Amino acid sequence: MFSSYDEIYQLIKSDIDDMNKIRSKTILKYIFGWISLLASIIIPAIFGLSIPNAGIQWLAAFVFFFGTIASIVSFFKTLGSFRMAFKRKVVRSLLKALFESAKVPEDNPNYEMKWGYASRGKINNLLIGESGLFYLNRIDRVSGEDLITGKIGATDFYFSELKLFKQVRDYQGRSSTKLKSRYQGVLYLADFHKNFQGHTVLQDKKAFSFQHLKRYFRHHYHRVLSGKKLTAIKMENDEFNKYFKVRTTSEFEARYILSPNLMEDLVAFRKRNRNPIDIAFRKRFISLFLYNKKDYFEPRIFDSMKKQSKLVYDDLILFFRIINDLNLNTRIWSKE
Repeated sequence: MFSSYDEIYQLIKSDIDDMNKIRSKTILKYIFGWISLLASIIIPAIFGLSIPNAGIQWLAAFVFFFGTIASIVSFFKTLGSFRMAFKRKVVRSLLKALFESAKVPEDNPNYEMKWGYASRGKINNLLIGESGLFYLNRIDRVSGEDLITGKIGATDFYFSELKLFKQVRDYQGRSSTKLKSRYQGVLYLADFHKNFQGHTVLQDKKAFSFQHLKRYFRHHYHRVLSGKKLTAIKMENDEFNKYFKVRTTSEFEARYILSPNLMEDLVAFRKRNRNPIDIAFRKRFISLFLYNKKDYFEPRIFDSMKKQSKLVYDDLILFFRIINDLNLNTRIWSKE
């Protein structure tokens, strides 16, 4: 359906060339910023130490302080401008090219392709709650970015990077509270074309690192404390059971949703992704949370724009293919 990267690159080449020019200027500003910062530290130090004069020493301190502050502010402003230019000229251009060049089924005249992008946006708190993925933890604050929404075929989708925090008590020194990260990754929601009466969660069982083990035991701990009435069930697909633990408020509905074909699709999708993936069926959504500390769609000034645009393309394709990978456009149910 979606064009290859080589085809997309030809469509956005002018934007990539423009971004390379911005990158070159940013590198010069970056180097100059470091030189200015070092100069604002070294030169005042030399004069302040070598000339035993109170006025000179006060002037050196003044230059040191304000020179350092100005250099740091300029440094972050330069990187911020580069970041926003990348989002505009690479991420947005890639999205536009992907959807406008997509090959839609000729036998389906109602097949829709829509997209929207807000670099500073995130999935709203209502949808986060409706996803059904974070029921074990109270969420006190949410931050996120790179909200991408749209429609592929008959399926609406939403996804963005998210960090979800819980307020915990800090007893160091004096009693106070602090925010502690509970979830970090990408939340993806897609319309399943069915209004679920129950709540079914698929917890990823695989652990590849200490962080993954911490996540597994934290889930178990909070499940015991919360008393949430989701019953564990085992499915008929042994390979599926190796990857996912199924918990649900309605065993009948869970077995109805998790057809043999969908279980095979979920296993295939899981195998293509190393990081843990939790999945929920609640309200009208299938929701996926891909645990990852990676900053998606973020530029690096010392890597070529063609290389970085290819990384963005690969990330976007991963999320856009979920609808086809899980056959979400095959409307086997009618909404109730």
